[in-house]
Amino acid sequence: MVIQLTEITKKYGDKTAVNGLNFTVEQGEILGFLGPNGAGKSTTMNIITGYIMPTSGSVEITKGALIGYLPEQPPLYLDMTVREYLNFVYELKKVKLPRKEHLKEIMEMTKIDDVEKRLLKNLSKGYRQRVGIAQALVGSPQILILDEPTVGLDPKQIVEIRELITTLAQNHTIILSSHIMQEISAVATRVVIISNGELVAEGTIGELTSGGETLEQVFLRVTSDEAAYARALEEGQQEITQGNTAESATNEPELAETNTTESENTNESGTDTTEGTNETLTKSNENMTQNDESKTSQTPKISAKTSGRKYVSLNSKAQKKTETTNYSGGNDSSEDSGSYSGSGDDGESGNISGDSTKETPKEKTPELVGVGEFSGENNLEERNDTVESDL
Repeated sequence: MVIQLTEITKKYGDKTAVNGLNFTVEQGEILGFLGPNGAGKSTTMNIITGYIMPTSGSVEITKGALIGYLPEQPPLYLDMTVREYLNFVYELKKVKLPRKEHLKEIMEMTKIDDVEKRLLKNLSKGYRQRVGIAQALVGSPQILILDEPTVGLDPKQIVEIRELITTLAQNHTIILSSHIMQEISAVATRVVIISNGELVAEGTIGELTSGGETLEQVFLRVTSDEAAYARALEEGQQEITQGNTAESATNEPELAETNTTESENTNESGTDTTEGTNETLTKSNENMTQNDESKTSQTPKISAKTSGRKYVSLNSKAQKKTETTNYSGGNDSSEDSGSYSGSGDDGESGNISGDSTKETPKEKTPELVGVGEFSGENNLEERNDTVESDL
């Protein structure tokens, strides 16, 4: 045992800053000292160093042990250089060790030897924190008390200070106060948590987190911040869920053309009844079946009063078959009647007939897909209809 606190109480008028606090610090330990703002951490550390006296209780320190202290705000004289400041601290503490060698060793350990001639006011916050730790090391104290040594530092500087504290722990007993749970988890061998000036938890990191909670969750639970504790539990559960659940991206298959679309969009194309023309149209139909759906050709439109002509309907790629139909009918300016019969490769056939008194508009005439030739049952001179093509 290096330090032992027994029933430490500190009051400021009616305000009790520390109330009956008891804990010990063992030789070579890095004690993480945690608590919310206003919990009494700084007051307790000031009592241990002898800076202030407790209202009641006692602090016992191993005989002959020296204490080095770094307050939350390093006590720097900004108009001094780094070396001048350390010389001042050396004399203030009445150190008996060889000055030059001792200060050189401290500056190398804290990595400030490259700025020893620079004014403190021109140093970054990270370097000022290092100088603060260096002044605490002057005189080679056995105990170091560091109050928020990483506050305000960037991630790189925090890592550097953490490594320095780990190095110092080889020859010193350290009390480390911090609000950064990761820092305490990384370097502390034991943790003491206080709230409202009273001890609420104590033990190693493993002991405190043995129930499956993180150190942060333990801290929030024992300091009675129920809302923050509930949020921490929820966030922890979400992290576990996200870690165990892998999201699989699925691509929806592209929909093929439906028969309904086919029936609505299928265009009729005329062809000759001769054998050579049928062969030509069949080849054209096969080529169109193999084309990509995204490539569409601009189809010519026909508008005609038909009589006794034959049509071939080019089927869509979904069915890949050729349907030959016969269409015959007659019309005049006000009436249109006719019958439709067809047969396909599957052997199906059907007849449709109907009368209509509505004049067929020219803009709703069938579209021609592909290349085909038209021929009627009579010669061109004998045909009664007229074919108007937009080709």
